[in-house]
Amino acid sequence: MLKRLRKAQEQQTTIHNKHTQLKNFSVEDQVMLFIKNLRDARLKKKLSQKYTEFFAVVNLVEPQSYRLRLSLT
Repeated sequence: MLKRLRKAQEQQTTIHNKHTQLKNFSVEDQVMLFIKNLRDARLKKKLSQKYTEFFAVVNLVEPQSYRLRLSLT
């Protein structure tokens, strides 16, 4: 039973890794900010945008975590 569970787990891991691509950005690259989980004044979240405008990467905080230069508007 444990062998089958391990085999299934390995298969799921390989399938996931095939379709997952880590994105690496460097300083001054332009990236879009994912705002789906931020609070919005709209009543219907279904109609809210998922991404906002482009922002520049200021520095790397951790792997896959970046500090962005946000505009005031």
